[in-house]
Amino acid sequence: MAQNNENQRENRTRHHHHYRNHLRQDFDDELDMETTSSNRSEPLPPQKDLRILRCFCGCSQLTFEQIETYAMMNVKGVIHNEDSNKLLKTFLKIGHRSDKSNALCLLECYEKCCECCDRILLDLDSLQDYLDDLIELCPSFLWEQKISSACEADTSNKIKQQLGEVLNSLKKECLNNLEGDHDFARFRRELLRKIGK
Repeated sequence: MAQNNENQRENRTRHHHHYRNHLRQDFDDELDMETTSSNRSEPLPPQKDLRILRCFCGCSQLTFEQIETYAMMNVKGVIHNEDSNKLLKTFLKIGHRSDKSNALCLLECYEKCCECCDRILLDLDSLQDYLDDLIELCPSFLWEQKISSACEADTSNKIKQQLGEVLNSLKKECLNNLEGDHDFARFRRELLRKIGK
């Protein structure tokens, strides 16, 4: 009889534990469903790609996102961003040890034009050294003539105005030619290849 009562008590205890575990599992399942559904209604934040990639010569490291951004920039954006500018120059020097690529010449001409434009606003007298360097970088003799003609105007104000117009036109030509240059197109392709696109 005592044995019988003991068995019944054990069965009741086992049944009670089983029932409590079942309730706990149902509660946990419900909680999981609520959490999942609430997560579904809120968009997940964009995940950053933390892969680190080497630049073309291996001297610096870049993130996946940086490379993707540089690949999508237009030529002006690439030039005016310090990091992408450095990356482009490094790329354009590879394979051109004894001479400069056409794209690098255009880039240097554009940057020298920018320096000259800044110098016009500051001091016309110190401009000549910058112009001498620019003339050496000009893509054609026609631009050398235009710069020289602008500098021969009879007043300082006319020189500033005419030279400013010539330099801005030259900058546009450099950008257009650089955008269409096969080395710049290759630069973009190589960036996309680095990130597998």
